[in-house]
Amino acid sequence: MPEWCNTVVFRVMCVRLPDWPVQRVCHARPELRGRHVVLHSETGRRGPEVTACSHSATVRGVKAGLPVAEARGVLGVGHNDDCSVHFELHDPWADLEALRTQAHWCQQFTPVFGLDESDAPDSLWLDISGCAHLFDDEHHLAESVVRGFHECGYSAFVAVADTIGAAWAVTHFGIVPDVAIDSSGHEEHAGLRTCQPRRLSRQSFSHRFAIMPPGRQTATLDALPVAALRIK
Repeated sequence: MPEWCNTVVFRVMCVRLPDWPVQRVCHARPELRGRHVVLHSETGRRGPEVTACSHSATVRGVKAGLPVAEARGVLGVGHNDDCSVHFELHDPWADLEALRTQAHWCQQFTPVFGLDESDAPDSLWLDISGCAHLFDDEHHLAESVVRGFHECGYSAFVAVADTIGAAWAVTHFGIVPDVAIDSSGHEEHAGLRTCQPRRLSRQSFSHRFAIMPPGRQTATLDALPVAALRIK
């Protein structure tokens, strides 16, 4: 019997798809890539409000909660629509269905998976207990997941830990990518923006995942902000 069978411990992987609503829309509609994409609600306290936007729109000053009328002004959209800007009604149900599809895609890595149950989920849970040896180790498994999502046209951050909370915290607050990832499927590097996801080196992928050794996650979590606890 292989030695790993006697030493299996619970290990969980969190796969975060940052700015998932915009990633989902731009993946389904490639013609939107390279544009400032803004998703909005149907109503709000001051009319329709921004619910999500691409990195390029965020850099221009757009953020969630901003009235659409103000967002249009920030992006310089006048009476004649600017072809570089796209506004669209947000469809949370489509986000959830697309995330479920990605969860099932992850069956190639583990048979046990699930979705984050937050109000606006952007993460997947993978129980990788006893699975890492099939990919040599957890490092290679995490790299395979990040690379797989990238080849499918998505940006993903991955963390492996002993608990779901720790893995989630690191993917949302503990991973700093080597490039600014645009939620519309682009990546900004050295001030330049590409029209297609660029080919990443192995070193680039290594900046998108984190492995916390079993029983040694406290030091990593101590460095994260209180918001990483997900306490409302």
